[in-house]
Amino acid sequence: MSGSICNYQTKQNFRSCEQWQVYNSIMKCKTKELGFHIITCNDCGEKTSGFNSCRNRHCPMCQSYAREKWIDNESSYLLDCPYFHIVTTVPSELKEIALYNKKEFYDILLKANSEAILELASDPKWLGAKVGITSILHTWDQTIEFHPHVHSIVTGGGLKNNKWVEGKDNYLFEVKVLSSLFRGKFLSMLKGEKLKYPKHLSYLKNNKNLNKFLEPLYKKEFKLA
Repeated sequence: MSGSICNYQTKQNFRSCEQWQVYNSIMKCKTKELGFHIITCNDCGEKTSGFNSCRNRHCPMCQSYAREKWIDNESSYLLDCPYFHIVTTVPSELKEIALYNKKEFYDILLKANSEAILELASDPKWLGAKVGITSILHTWDQTIEFHPHVHSIVTGGGLKNNKWVEGKDNYLFEVKVLSSLFRGKFLSMLKGEKLKYPKHLSYLKNNKNLNKFLEPLYKKEFKLA
């Protein structure tokens, strides 16, 4: 199993030990719990004190400069064209499987996401061209709840025979079409992986039981934005 899993797991709330550590670091940031430092001016000798930062890479206070620097660097790769923001996620029924199979689960999530977008974009019904995609995996939401999802920035047009094909102004694909294609690809890929399960889900090691477990998810909407 990749990493450890804390005992704090309810039907709607999954947090790993790492997430709890991040949570505690952020809550203690710039407070007396992390101690303080003194800065002395080399010219006049004036002293200024301040509480220490947690320096956690997830902390919005500590990492604001690094975040802005990253955004500025990534912006240099942007094309002069419209972009669309697509978010793909998975239903809560799969969260516990994700916790015990992080690498495999996240690889599948990213692969199913990109394949679905590229396949629809290449269809002349929608665009008929090869689009550009920048995707970022997020495993937590803003409240540090376990919530695997992918943010993708997709070009509003693409290349066909080395010529630029302009996309529609207001959308690339219909949400339901992309959701259905992504869902089918993701669940199919998940079935093909050798996964680890906690004791109470060990029955899913049997392919028949796994298929039965996943069957209702084919009818459930995989939310997109």
